[in-house]
Amino acid sequence: MMAAECTHRCCDGVTGGQSTFAKMSGDISTVGYDSVTFDLWWMCGGSTAYYGELFYSTNGGMAWTQVNNPESGTTQWKDETTWIASELWNANWDNQAQLRFGFRFVSGATSTSSELDPGFAVDDITITGYNTCTNTSNTISVNACNEYVSPSGNFTWTTDGSYNDVIPNSAGCDSLLTINLTINTVDATAGQSGLTLSANNSGAISYQ
Repeated sequence: MMAAECTHRCCDGVTGGQSTFAKMSGDISTVGYDSVTFDLWWMCGGSTAYYGELFYSTNGGMAWTQVNNPESGTTQWKDETTWIASELWNANWDNQAQLRFGFRFVSGATSTSSELDPGFAVDDITITGYNTCTNTSNTISVNACNEYVSPSGNFTWTTDGSYNDVIPNSAGCDSLLTINLTINTVDATAGQSGLTLSANNSGAISYQ
């Protein structure tokens, strides 16, 4: 699984002392994936008063958790005046239905004249995960009249045989089914002897 965002985004204070927060407007689902990584290019010269911050949310943006800068080990993303690539990993990003990320540029300026520009810039965001599915298999025996529609709905069989089908299991992975099928057919014809009609079906010979 890979989701990419390649739009340049500059989160910059526009007035003295302003902190500007930019966040993803939609969720990314990592359900069924682990080892999720967050890769980005970023830059922010900054200082102790001017720096970027990175956050993630696993509940659709209701609450945010801060992420450390892997270059410095602190929560401040700064001291990079040219584009630099960083890769981050967090187990909390695995198997999440509502994962999203946000960025903040913190400006410690006391006036517009001392504002630093540009602020915190990010680009080429890529979120990558690996499928955690474990496929399952099962064998079933089925008796049907005239025809049988497979569990997936993709096949209709009209003769005896051993068939294969694939459906999702409870974890959302593939469940490989082997279906031993017996088709029962009904002889609906009748025979006549004088004024008597009798079913030709051997199992219904007593019915007249």
